[in-house]
Amino acid sequence: MKRITVILISLLLCASAQATNITKSQGELMDWTLLDDTGGVPFLESALFDSGEGYDDSLSSTLLVTMVNIGAAGTAGAQGFAVYVRMGATDETWRQFVKLPMDATASTVGDCNAVSGSAQANINLTATTGFETPGSMYFLHDAGTIADSTLVIFGGTYNDDNYITVIDNLVNAYDADDNLYSNVQQWPIVLPGGCDEAKVLFFNGDADANYACRVDYANQDEIE
Repeated sequence: MKRITVILISLLLCASAQATNITKSQGELMDWTLLDDTGGVPFLESALFDSGEGYDDSLSSTLLVTMVNIGAAGTAGAQGFAVYVRMGATDETWRQFVKLPMDATASTVGDCNAVSGSAQANINLTATTGFETPGSMYFLHDAGTIADSTLVIFGGTYNDDNYITVIDNLVNAYDADDNLYSNVQQWPIVLPGGCDEAKVLFFNGDADANYACRVDYANQDEIE
């Protein structure tokens, strides 16, 4: 009996050790894009998530969907997104996998009153009120090129009405035309197995609200 027990423990340890190497892949399905009001662009459709990104070959795939309120307060239920899936290009019907609303609350807006250079962790602001909660995620909006915008995480230090410090250095520089926004919402959507294609549709039915939207993906490709 002791010999059998030792063998079983050895097999379990070997199996555990062999399952530690996980091959992963990740990428961007849609860069930061403006979801305008009903007079502009009230719908946005992401690129197709399919075999090109490894959806049909992966063990599991997750979409990270992000929305940021960069306008006035919205109307509850009037803005959000839906994820659609289908079995493949020959499948004639998209099926709604999940549909979620965006928080309609307006963001606190921080005015970037001076240049915040690349490779630095300080974001210069006229007022720091509303941006002083450690661990909070904010959206630094590049007014000239929205795709150059970025998410930042407050690092817990600030100089009152002067600047806040984020946990990573900025990749791009931001100037006095840019702003920091507080209402950032993210959703990790684990896609169903057995499907080959997926896409995200953002919607905005409010004439006053504007949103920045982005979709990233991550795959667990195999376990060795």
